[in-house]
Amino acid sequence: ASTVPMDNHVDNLVNASIFYSRLTNTGATGATLTSWGYGGIGTFNYLNNVYLGQGMSQAGRATLLSNIVDGGSGKLNVVIEEGLNDRNATSQVSSDGVDMSNTPAGFEANIKAMIAQVRSDWTAGGNLSSNLSFTLVGIYQDFYSSPAGGSDPELQEYATVESQLATTDPQISFINLWDKAPDYATAVADGYMYYAGTDGNGDPIYDPVHFSQLGATVYSQDLIGALVPEPTCMGVICMISAVLGIRPRRRR
Repeated sequence: ASTVPMDNHVDNLVNASIFYSRLTNTGATGATLTSWGYGGIGTFNYLNNVYLGQGMSQAGRATLLSNIVDGGSGKLNVVIEEGLNDRNATSQVSSDGVDMSNTPAGFEANIKAMIAQVRSDWTAGGNLSSNLSFTLVGIYQDFYSSPAGGSDPELQEYATVESQLATTDPQISFINLWDKAPDYATAVADGYMYYAGTDGNGDPIYDPVHFSQLGATVYSQDLIGALVPEPTCMGVICMISAVLGIRPRRRR
């Protein structure tokens, strides 16, 4: 049978829940993608309130991870795309109990805790540790990290932390969208940022953080292009989060 390309996206999402689903093309080869996103929170809260905090036991999480690769190569690459909301966690102590979660050291501690937990759940399901890898994604430039928004340095600081983690662990790789994506002004000009209407003077307003559908498509292709030829990929936090309406608190 011929293969028909599919483009799945969600528009105008309001009070919706998206549950786990899977399409299987028997005999097909290539990568499969599972995405798991949650809006408005950073790495610490995602780990503790979502991944660990919704009542699923380790046996359940181990089964979920195993099911993602069932019938395939048995290899799983977990893509962690964090940073936008971590900047807001100014009063939250990180997973190691030492630093604030918004600092580079606190961000590093939370990323390490996430990786350690997924590794524990993966091996609890009887999977080989050698079949599990991670890809950390450095964030693109948004308004707040652009010159117009104050040149907030945190996203680049987080990317430096992630790059260093990748150099010390052979099962961790790093992709920096900061280098691949355009600066914020260019992204707006190219239609990559979400158009939010006009102000009182009739001037266009663009979202300071989130993509348009076009931007999500272009940036995602940059990411997927860098990931191939990973056999199987799970996006723990993935680029689709921008399309799903994830919004961090406004920076002050």
